[in-house]
Amino acid sequence: MSGVEKFEKYLKYSEGIEISDSEVKTRRAVVKISGSGRFLERELLKVSGSAKVEGFLEVELVSVSGSLKVDGSIKAETVKIAGAANITEDLEAEVLRVAGLINVKRRIKVKDAEISGSALFDEGVFETFRVNGLFRASTVQASKIELEVVGESEVNSIKTDFIEVRGKSKRRFSIGWLHVELGPVKVVIGKRHKGILKARKIEALKATLENVECDELKARVAVIRKNCKIGKVYYSESLRASEKAEVGEIVKIDDAD
Repeated sequence: MSGVEKFEKYLKYSEGIEISDSEVKTRRAVVKISGSGRFLERELLKVSGSAKVEGFLEVELVSVSGSLKVDGSIKAETVKIAGAANITEDLEAEVLRVAGLINVKRRIKVKDAEISGSALFDEGVFETFRVNGLFRASTVQASKIELEVVGESEVNSIKTDFIEVRGKSKRRFSIGWLHVELGPVKVVIGKRHKGILKARKIEALKATLENVECDELKARVAVIRKNCKIGKVYYSESLRASEKAEVGEIVKIDDAD
């Protein structure tokens, strides 16, 4: 039996505290729940509905289906959000999974982060950072970054070993009327809007970019694909740029580190 299975079995048979439209005070935080949930101090916060935490929350698992507001910081092994989370200070976790929106006012430090939706934060430190949607941040540092951008993502600086950015079009619809001989006919017109990542500076060992606007790119190996606008490129080993990309100044250097 794996460690995860043992933990889940323990939670199943432990007493815990069942919460419904109530609150629990711990030594370092006050947990308020609207809806239903389960709380085991230092181990589990599981909510279906909405939850508010005042103070510092340290547990092994946070699982919220609905909304979570934290006036303070969270430290956990695993954080799962299906809905929206708003954290006024820091978030530290081994695993982060978000389907919806997460907004961290200060710092995220996570080993494995996967966002389907939107992520807003100031400083991010990751081992792997995957986003299918959009994110906005001041700085991102990671070993590996994979982005499928929908909408407009913005970041001041990125530093990573490996980064791949893919653009994903999103169709927006407008309704109009077409007049024909038999009378007016409603017409729905779909127009594709491409996702884009805007960055001031990207540093990487290998960068594969699509739909990226960047003032400065510095990489050992750079692959610049369609819909990119790069002001200045520093590379040390190889550079490939698509005819559908706009690249300004190119500088070959000894080492991109």
